[in-house]
Amino acid sequence: MKIGVFPNPNCDKDLTVAKGLISKIKELGATPCVWKEYAEQFPDVETFSDQAINAVISLGGDGTIISVFKFCAFHNVPLLGVNMGTVGFLTETSLKGLDKALEHLVKGKYRVYHRMLITARQDGMAYVALNDVAINKNAIGSAIPMSVSIGNELLGQVRADGYIVSSPTGSTAYSLSAGGPIVSPKSECMLLTPLNAHSLTSRPIVISPDEKVTIEVSGDASLVVDGRIVAPAKKVLVEKCNYDCPFVYLNSPGFYEKIKMKLVGKKEEY
Repeated sequence: MKIGVFPNPNCDKDLTVAKGLISKIKELGATPCVWKEYAEQFPDVETFSDQAINAVISLGGDGTIISVFKFCAFHNVPLLGVNMGTVGFLTETSLKGLDKALEHLVKGKYRVYHRMLITARQDGMAYVALNDVAINKNAIGSAIPMSVSIGNELLGQVRADGYIVSSPTGSTAYSLSAGGPIVSPKSECMLLTPLNAHSLTSRPIVISPDEKVTIEVSGDASLVVDGRIVAPAKKVLVEKCNYDCPFVYLNSPGFYEKIKMKLVGKKEEY
């Protein structure tokens, strides 16, 4: 069994946790691999970037998972997130439970659930998102005019600071801070959430995963995918991605328990 390790030096100083995890993987009779960018720090460990492996362990937070999810989605490799950050909505275990989680992973004592992804298309480019695709204004002050359509039907003209199209997973990310609803990650849908719209009739909308959203931007704005600016926003098409991302599920708290932990402030015990 080959298990990939995806470290995050910002959370794991000197990569101490990653090194310990690699040693533990060997002790359990599996083969560790480290993400290709860290080959120099782990000269005696195999690397992975495009090869077939059995699972990936992400060490960090939700941002670390966003950095590796596309590999897991495109290669159908289950992803186990270990929370070393702050919120960690997407993670399956804390650092405290890592050893036990690893044992379950090696023994195959886990389930896999799949999270829907979305794709943004503009100017012949495609950008895959786990959380969201956003239009964000560049200038401070006036809102930007946008035209939003679902399929061939015009939803409306909007003047706002931006617009968010999120997956169910992204409902607890940027969309949530903008007043969007919380949606179960088991759902398949897209959430449309305007940012500070200059209209009392602009409200968040939940649509079918089969529908496509087109946003035409008239002002100076950026296309932002999972928190990263990828291009100036012009005319963006957002739709359900042909891939989904497999996540490892153990016996950690469920989604609604995590909401209490992360948003209400209940202490993490898993």
